[in-house]
Amino acid sequence: MQYAKDVPEKTWSEEREAIWKAAIRRWIFLLDQWEAPEVPLIAAIQSKESFVEKAQIMVDVFYNEAPQTLMKRVNSLTKLCNTLHGLGVRFPCNEEQFYLFLKGESSRKASASRLKAFFESLVFCRHVLSVESLQQVVCSRRCLGALSSTALSCPRQAEPFSVPQLRKLHEVLRSGPELWNK
Repeated sequence: MQYAKDVPEKTWSEEREAIWKAAIRRWIFLLDQWEAPEVPLIAAIQSKESFVEKAQIMVDVFYNEAPQTLMKRVNSLTKLCNTLHGLGVRFPCNEEQFYLFLKGESSRKASASRLKAFFESLVFCRHVLSVESLQQVVCSRRCLGALSSTALSCPRQAEPFSVPQLRKLHEVLRSGPELWNK
């Protein structure tokens, strides 16, 4: 009881609002770091001095997006941008850079769902933020192929049952007490 605190729970709308505000802040921070003056939205964000002006632009852009989606996309993009920044590359990246990023993540045993999340975040940027330079990345067949973290190989056949295993299987099928096993 000494560790339990009486804290009022947030309602689902308060929780949603908190996620929305955090997502807007993270997006503004991320977009301020991009080098894409040809993208009108990025140019507009970077031209504003106050956080309130930047936030209003992002609220208008993301007016019909779910807060959880915004957080998921900004998390993936932050990881991508940080990795690219470590390599001396600024976002938005080209198809070659994104392909090498996917191969690097795959070699570090990233799951297929994580690789797909990176790709979905680029699709989000391309269509929601109108970053047209990402069109070649979104349409890249090799990037789509690199999303699969498992290498294609021959199917592995299971080892055949041993005689004792087959006897046990038949025993359970014939006289086992559990109906589901029969």
